[in-house]
Amino acid sequence: MPGDHLPVSGKYATALSGGVRMNPNYNQIITVFQKVGTAWSKSVFEQCFWKSGITVVQNDTEASQTNTYTVRIPLEAAGSDFSASPGDVVVLGECADEITGKSPNTAAEVLRRNKPNAFLVSAYSDNTAYRMAKHYRLGGLMMDVEIKWNKTSDQIAKEKTRGNDGLLFLANEAKRLMDPYVPADSLALAQNVSVHVEGDTGVIEYQSPYAHYQYKGVAYGPNYPLMDGGAVMGYYSPPHKSSTGKKLKYSHFRHPQATSEWDKAMMRACKGDLVRALENYLGGK
Repeated sequence: MPGDHLPVSGKYATALSGGVRMNPNYNQIITVFQKVGTAWSKSVFEQCFWKSGITVVQNDTEASQTNTYTVRIPLEAAGSDFSASPGDVVVLGECADEITGKSPNTAAEVLRRNKPNAFLVSAYSDNTAYRMAKHYRLGGLMMDVEIKWNKTSDQIAKEKTRGNDGLLFLANEAKRLMDPYVPADSLALAQNVSVHVEGDTGVIEYQSPYAHYQYKGVAYGPNYPLMDGGAVMGYYSPPHKSSTGKKLKYSHFRHPQATSEWDKAMMRACKGDLVRALENYLGGK
C-alpha cells in the first residue's frame, strides 16, 4: 500500500517510496555487519547513499592511502530501532560473505576481500529527527601503508624477490620493524593489522577506525568516550569531525618510540635493517 514499508527483521529491508519522490542519490544497496555478543549479524538495505573518497601520499619508499566513507540509510529502510557502533563493517552492495570470526571469514578478511568498497564504522549519527530525508549516517576511514621499496616492479622482478612470497616477507618485516613506533595505548591499533600482497606491492593495512588520526598525529573532534565498567574502551565521534590543530600526545608505556607517521620513522631508523633482512631472505640465509 502507498506509504507502507517493509518491517526490518535484521536480514533485508527496502524503502518503498509510496508516491514520495526519493532522492536520486539514494540508489545503492548496503550490507551492514554488526557484532552481537560473540556472533555477527548481517542486514542488507536498499536505496541508500554511498560516498567514498581517496587521498594518496607517495614518495620513493612508500605510499599511504586513506579512504573516507559516508553512508546514509533511510529511516524507511532501517526502521526506528536501527543503530550502529564503532567496529561495525559496511560493504557496498549485497555482500555474499558471512563474518564468523574464524578464518577465512573474520571481519578483517571480509574487509580485505571487499576493499575498497568496505570500511569499519568509526562515526554514527541518528538523523531521523530531521524534518525531511530522515536517515542514519555511518562514516569511516581505512588506511593502507604500502611498502614500495624505492624500486619499480621491473627492478623487483629482476632481483628475484620470489614473487608474492618475497613481497609478503618484505611487508611482514617492515611491520615488525615498524611496530615499536606505532601508538599502543590500548594495543587496538598495533594489533589490528593486515599484511598482504596486492599486485606488485606488499601492503600493511592498519584497520582500526582511528588509524588515520593516529597516523597524522593531530586530534580531530569532538570525541566522546565509550565506557565499559568504568574503563574507556574507545571513542565515539559525531559526523563532520574537524582538526583541532592540537597534536596528539602518545603514550610511551608500551611503545617508548610511539609517534605519528610511524612508517617514515621506521625507515629513517631501520632502513638498513630492512635491506639486510631482504638480502638474507633472497640469499637463503
